[in-house]
Amino acid sequence: MGSISITFTGSSMDEVAQLVAAWTPPAARRSGGISAAATSTSPADKAAGIGRVLSGVNGPKSLRLLRLLADAGIEGDVVTLSASLVSDFGVSGGTAFAGMIGPVNRRAMAVLGRPLIDNAASDPNARAWRIGPEDARAVLDALSPSSRRKDAGSVGADAPVR
Repeated sequence: MGSISITFTGSSMDEVAQLVAAWTPPAARRSGGISAAATSTSPADKAAGIGRVLSGVNGPKSLRLLRLLADAGIEGDVVTLSASLVSDFGVSGGTAFAGMIGPVNRRAMAVLGRPLIDNAASDPNARAWRIGPEDARAVLDALSPSSRRKDAGSVGADAPVR
């Protein structure tokens, strides 16, 4: 299978992050949304796909952000960029979150045919993210210590992410 490279160019990291968040793959533009094949998969297949997406995520901050988004998604809530969120994650600013979300969504596009994490804000300049409730359950299942240990097969895979 070949690879495709897409480049986003902006005058600031914030602008690039907004472009990445707003980008829609050509197939979705042609079909008016998620393909019929993507919507007709069984819940077990969706959960397995999400497990494959998350198997490529290894950074502790990325895993922690996924758990935070999934916990919020179960409740139907969003996670909004704030000074306390930046401080809590120990990063220098909001672009770090784009750096954690972007790779997950690229992998999700390849595996699921859609992003896993949505920009939940109606204002494209606001940064708020969410994982839908159905996906959130699958994410939490995939992030559970027993699931990570089974997939990783290595010592220390069940260490807490928080």
